[in-house]
Amino acid sequence: MSEVSVTRDSGGWLHSVDDAPAVVTQHGARFWYNHGLQHRKGGPAVEMTNGDREWWVNGRRISALLASDEPSTSLWWRTVTALANVADNMLTYVPDISTVGPSSPPKVKND
Repeated sequence: MSEVSVTRDSGGWLHSVDDAPAVVTQHGARFWYNHGLQHRKGGPAVEMTNGDREWWVNGRRISALLASDEPSTSLWWRTVTALANVADNMLTYVPDISTVGPSSPPKVKND
């Protein structure tokens, strides 16, 4: 499959501008990206020529049952975005264990 049209951001990542697809293939399949991650607000991020569509938020595919063509202010969009942000935070959170508990083991009193 050969790419006919490709749009990238200043860092070289695939990126959609003004809700135009970042990639359009020679056969007409269209793909939306946000700084390298498949993503589109209020619509499918993948539109295949056979009519198949996929919804993606911040690089994560979401169920078509949650998807909607509503504007980004809709409840589904806020919920999915919030869940994606929580997942990102969980994957990148590293606790600082140096501040947990005493610096040496507790002493045991013998009777």
